[in-house]
Amino acid sequence: MSNGPWFIPLLLIVFGGAWALSCWLLSRLGWSGLAQHYPDQPEEQGPSWVMPWARVGWANYRSTLKLTATQGGLRLNALAFVRPGHQPILIPWPALSFERTHWVTVPAVRLHTAQCPRTSVVIPAKYADTIALTVGAAWPQD
Repeated sequence: MSNGPWFIPLLLIVFGGAWALSCWLLSRLGWSGLAQHYPDQPEEQGPSWVMPWARVGWANYRSTLKLTATQGGLRLNALAFVRPGHQPILIPWPALSFERTHWVTVPAVRLHTAQCPRTSVVIPAKYADTIALTVGAAWPQD
């Protein structure tokens, strides 16, 4: 049985659409709420780190989330292949608070904002400590 010349393009379109829909649905588990309150300001630049893991709201991200420490705040940016529904976010430093915690058994930092109290961002503690050293006094205090 032959599938014809249309089969591969159709398969790619269906897979691409399913992937984009999955990414968009994932963003609804926390990212989209932060993006509404904290739109990105792309002119802000600074050092960046790709997180080996992170959690935004109820969604887990494995090596797909880049954090940038700018003078104005902390930028969250999803990598290109998971970008559908994930607009870049810039949370101003004064809007952030944090608490030290554990994610499973790994030391972590949970970042909170007053505008989105039910949505937190959890990142490995060693990256949070590096970001804190990078931005100095701008980092939220305990």
